[in-house]
Amino acid sequence: MQRKRGFFDIIAKMLEILEEGACNKTALASRANLATRSSTSYVDILLKFNLVSKDASRNVFKLTENGRMFLEEYKKLKMFIQE
Repeated sequence: MQRKRGFFDIIAKMLEILEEGACNKTALASRANLATRSSTSYVDILLKFNLVSKDASRNVFKLTENGRMFLEEYKKLKMFIQE
């Protein structure tokens, strides 16, 4: 049986997707395996903590430097816990 993803797992997945390149909210939700409706709250959190930025002219989200640093630290922590 697969375990349910936690809050930080979902945030990290969204950041990993944006690390590959900018995308709109629908594509981000789809690739992160989230319902578009529930992805709104996650995107709001990412914006609030400056982990992503929104390019209003193209209506896409991009990973910020803070987002990259968060993702790096998350991966280190994940490796530490799994050892």
